[in-house]
Amino acid sequence: MRLPTILLLSAALTGCKPPPDAPDKLEELCGYLFEHLDDEDDVEMVAGLDNLDVWLGNHLHDTLEGYTISSLDETAVQTLDNQKRSVSSLVSAAVATESNFTPTQITEALILEDQEEIFVDSYQVYNRDWDGDPACFPGRDCTFVEADLHAESSWAGLITVSSHAHNQYRWLDADGGWMMAQRSWMVEPAEVSWDEIQVNAQYYLAITLPASGGAVRLQSTWIDADYGVLPVGEDYAKQQIVKSMQGTHDQLETWLEEND
Repeated sequence: MRLPTILLLSAALTGCKPPPDAPDKLEELCGYLFEHLDDEDDVEMVAGLDNLDVWLGNHLHDTLEGYTISSLDETAVQTLDNQKRSVSSLVSAAVATESNFTPTQITEALILEDQEEIFVDSYQVYNRDWDGDPACFPGRDCTFVEADLHAESSWAGLITVSSHAHNQYRWLDADGGWMMAQRSWMVEPAEVSWDEIQVNAQYYLAITLPASGGAVRLQSTWIDADYGVLPVGEDYAKQQIVKSMQGTHDQLETWLEEND
């Protein structure tokens, strides 16, 4: 069927463009969403979120135990700030978790509450310096906030890791409803109390989607780390990434249950 000439002329004059071809598989979707999170318009992010919603609807239980995803593209990290970055050594994984709480309730906890109290098993220090007042964000009076983060955590209670990262949070109205997207990246290598271990870079993405009775949260991590003499292979590193993200979900869910 040919479009009427007037519609073709209107599209040309108004600069209309077709919807973006967002990836439709989780392996590529995570990196795509990470790259486009702070785009000036919503088009790419909404297209990616719609595809993610469909993918999780068909594969949620395949993702609950962890899922290997593609590395980030160079284009996803070179525009974050003025640092020179490489993606050649990234190890990456994603995991989905189900929550009994809505995206708004989860967002209120992540934005307004003391993160050291929520993630008591993960962080000894979690200080954010907000660019503006984040109180407008949980209720969507504003749809984008960001903060510089200083965090301190420990591995197995033996090794202390101090990191400086940048966090961004964004609400987007997709086909499945309002979804909250979060990304963060280390702005410099972490300080680790054991010299044998180096954490050179880390990137993180979390998408909170509405679901019947609560929410589904998809978390992804890409990390470049050198474990020195420790016998840590890529498979083990991925397992630990997944375990860490599952652990933060459990801590958040417990806090929400206790403070509902």
